[in-house]
Amino acid sequence: EALRQRGVDCLLLTEPIDEYVTLRLTSFRNRQLVNVGRAGVRFPGEQEEAEEGAEEDALCAALTKMLSCTVQPSRAMVHSPCCVVSQGWTHSAFMRRILSAQAMGRVDVPPEASVLLLNPDHALVRSLAARLGRLRDGGEQGVDAAAVFERDVRFAVDTARLASGFPMLTPRAYVDAVWTRLVAIA
Repeated sequence: EALRQRGVDCLLLTEPIDEYVTLRLTSFRNRQLVNVGRAGVRFPGEQEEAEEGAEEDALCAALTKMLSCTVQPSRAMVHSPCCVVSQGWTHSAFMRRILSAQAMGRVDVPPEASVLLLNPDHALVRSLAARLGRLRDGGEQGVDAAAVFERDVRFAVDTARLASGFPMLTPRAYVDAVWTRLVAIA
């Protein structure tokens, strides 16, 4: 999203062979090729991001503990609250699907190491940070306040995994969350 906003040219590689080619091909016609589906991608001329606020740091720490994965703030998104990317040294979501299909499910694909990137400028992320602060301060009470917070976080993460091409960890819980929200709207 941020690339489009900056006017950076992008290639959308969707064929299985693309994954193999880009493992070896790192530049083309004096242009460096960068996989933006990886954590820690920096672009030429990009300034180091300013330190995030205490709320964002607290939210990242809490989500890292809750989800047992790395959570980092990122301005790589414009419209999305979060996305899931691969660690720099692991297979992408697409490559994992290719390897699994080639092995017809008979061979274990190496474990996933993904990073959840949070857009600190998005209203949902700011709302989650504020809710976490209220939970910690005792301002948001109720028997289910913490459980509802965790359910909402997991719903956002599953949505980000789905949008980023990763499989959902608990599809049934995701579907239940969608139905719960639809019933609340109705």
